[in-house]
Amino acid sequence: MREPLTLLVLLSAGSLALAADSRPNILFLFADDQRADTIAALGNPVIKTPNLDRLAHAGLAFSRAYMQGGMNAATCVPSRAMLLSGRNLFHIAENLMHNGKFDETWPAAFGRNGYTTFMTGKWHNDPLSLPHSFQIGRSVFPNGMGNPLQLPLSDMVDGKLTPSHIGAKHSCAIFADETIRFLKENKGGPFFAYVPFDAPHDPHIVPADFSFNYDPAEIPLPLSFLPQHPWDNGEMTVRDEKLMKWPRTPEGVQAYLAEYYRYIT
Repeated sequence: MREPLTLLVLLSAGSLALAADSRPNILFLFADDQRADTIAALGNPVIKTPNLDRLAHAGLAFSRAYMQGGMNAATCVPSRAMLLSGRNLFHIAENLMHNGKFDETWPAAFGRNGYTTFMTGKWHNDPLSLPHSFQIGRSVFPNGMGNPLQLPLSDMVDGKLTPSHIGAKHSCAIFADETIRFLKENKGGPFFAYVPFDAPHDPHIVPADFSFNYDPAEIPLPLSFLPQHPWDNGEMTVRDEKLMKWPRTPEGVQAYLAEYYRYIT
């Protein structure tokens, strides 16, 4: 089953102006486990996403993009491999390697053509493949999921990730700060900055001083809501299915959506 998603790609403007040789600087922001219907500007009447709304209104929103699924429950891993390589699901390896050789990626192509390439955030496609796509890696999370307030992070030094350290604040803030630092250091460009946030992947943990909350009772249930899946589809006990008890209750689903929406906001 293909999952719908929305891609928002930011080409730098204003203070991140075109480089002297007119090649554009590129800032690519990538969310993890964010549904296509969780952006207010694209039709969700409940959620509050002012920053994403500004991106959507000031640029292009590809509202009919699809990811092709995966061969296991962790569909974010093949999604990243497909995104970085341009290959479809049946022609990618999740570690971005085939027959002992690293796959071609478009960040690597930017690097060969005079761009400074940078990434910070979640890298879930094997640490060995990272230096073959990016020249600079800071505060890299090379795993699947974790507490964003206590995420183990590493830097890339001499083509390898350093031993991990626990981030001093919420991982989203760390990745944003690292990106801002890189942008300030490379104002002249051209650069390609890839920022795959680990949010809003569960666990849905926000900083303690984030006071905004949703009332679960005001969040509509999905049209597809059922207390129990009507037949055994072979995927009844994988990870996502264990996040709540079966049978699902309307109140439980609304509470979970409120938590999820809060993290996105």
